[in-house]
Amino acid sequence: KTMANIIDGKAVSAQVKEDIRQEVEALKKQGISIGLAVVIVGDDPGEGIRVRLRSRFMTVNQVAERHHGGGHACASGATVYSEEEMKALIRETDEAAKAYKETHEGWL
Repeated sequence: KTMANIIDGKAVSAQVKEDIRQEVEALKKQGISIGLAVVIVGDDPGEGIRVRLRSRFMTVNQVAERHHGGGHACASGATVYSEEEMKALIRETDEAAKAYKETHEGWL
């Protein structure tokens, strides 16, 4: 027997956003910088390492294009073939996030 629960999506979303806002503020007080993009890595030995880049604010497709990929501005894919390439992709994504934060006040 399956139980279903009806939830108020808007209320849940508002609570999640408030929880995240509080966590971000706490991290900022500790001197920890918050990122803008997510790098999701999947391993396929025959095809290299598949990477998905996601962001709500900054564009990530330029990073993806430099790493055998492309896609939409805020949702792109790439493939890297070594740990060094993966580190370079992460470094480039960090640099792009830093540049975005420096030029877009109040992004969060």
